[in-house]
Amino acid sequence: LMRLEGAIGALWLLLVLLARTGHAAVDSQLVVGIDWDRNDPRAYPLETLNFHEIVNDVDSQNRSFAVTWAPLTGSNVIFRTQDLYSRNKQLGHSGKLYQNNLIAYDRATHSLWSQLLRLTVAGVARGEKLLIEHSSLTKWSTWKKLYPNTRVLSRPAGSRRNYFQDPYKHYRQEDRIMFSSCFADHYNQIPYSLKKSKELTLVVFTDSEAPILFPYSELAKQRVVNTKNPTTEETILVAYDFAHQLVVSYVPEINSSLLLFEVAQPDQVPSDVNYTEASRGGLMLFKDLNTQSIWNMMGDCIAGPLHGHRLRRLNSFTVYWFAASTFFGQEYIFYKDMIHKWQPETICPPISNDTACLVPCSEILSAGPDEDVIVSIDKPTWQTPQQYEYLERTPWNIVLPYFIIFLTLFFLFIGLMSWRMLPCVERRHQAQQPSPGAALHKVQADVSIKSPKKRARALAMESRRVINFKDDDED
Repeated sequence: LMRLEGAIGALWLLLVLLARTGHAAVDSQLVVGIDWDRNDPRAYPLETLNFHEIVNDVDSQNRSFAVTWAPLTGSNVIFRTQDLYSRNKQLGHSGKLYQNNLIAYDRATHSLWSQLLRLTVAGVARGEKLLIEHSSLTKWSTWKKLYPNTRVLSRPAGSRRNYFQDPYKHYRQEDRIMFSSCFADHYNQIPYSLKKSKELTLVVFTDSEAPILFPYSELAKQRVVNTKNPTTEETILVAYDFAHQLVVSYVPEINSSLLLFEVAQPDQVPSDVNYTEASRGGLMLFKDLNTQSIWNMMGDCIAGPLHGHRLRRLNSFTVYWFAASTFFGQEYIFYKDMIHKWQPETICPPISNDTACLVPCSEILSAGPDEDVIVSIDKPTWQTPQQYEYLERTPWNIVLPYFIIFLTLFFLFIGLMSWRMLPCVERRHQAQQPSPGAALHKVQADVSIKSPKKRARALAMESRRVINFKDDDED
């Protein structure tokens, strides 16, 4: 009975873990989040972007933009496509790559656009540039805490793709790069050799469009970084919440006054402020050393003299280190608590002298036979967080727990029935056994034992068993 209880307990624990697996898997999903309009935040799950890479969308003011995701370089860049001169302000996937990075095309002129160069590299619009917007690459659980009213991109209806399978899972965990690149050819040179190839790096653009690279491993040492562009003297604040995988960058100024920040501890939050609500469910808080005001990761001042003020976001995106150093290696890099600038021996990517291409045309790889090999999403549909999480759990994480419940109940029923039938089985077994006297008589009548010695030995053993049986009855 104790063994049966232990087995049931183990099965029940397995059932509880499986039932909770679905929710955990949803929470750990990465999403690209945009929050220009606090009343209409949006999340674009990577499980969908991995298969489509481009989503053409419009904001609440009917301005068009494109969410682009390059899984080979781990880069999420938001383009303001309303700046396109054409009427068709949409981007499509060209099926081509440059330095492992996404090459898109505008559907009016079919000019080729490099995601990380942020400009047209080939076509009639050669040299044109698009403006970018800030975005966040973070976990779904974190984004949901920041914006409970968020909308989530739904999967295209009628698609046969398995969006629950991550085709780049092993690629993210490996150091190898999919195709040949300038980084791979010069990985032993500085700055390419400073970090591992797949380390996430935040690329921040100041108002002068000057990019600065912030590797996550460097941000983890301080969590809050106050720095500036050595050339333009533009100030930058970068805050990194390691536990929730969230990085944000701001202009640390209020009313033209420069502020310096550090991490705020929970006991530094005033008692009249609800810490859980102010921190959006436990996210990191920071305070400015000028006024001792407390700020959250959304850039809002929640307590102190500057209560009600909001910091201005800087445009930024996340990218793997090998791509960041390839496209921005000659720019400023935050390394060992300081801003550095190296002049690489080999500048990547090289600039072409060809009038048809801004980069060497021979290095634009074809990832597919034709345009729109990867079909972009042009008319996105939306879900609530509850709908998204439910659909995430439908295929296996809901069916499997019910199946385990059925198996548990089935084996429990079999175990109980076996336990109830055990006395009956024992009585039937005892009834079928011959009495000791009959067994002794059988030995005496057994003519097959012809040897007198063997017959005497068999009679002695059976007699001894009869005596032991009687002693047990007396006890």
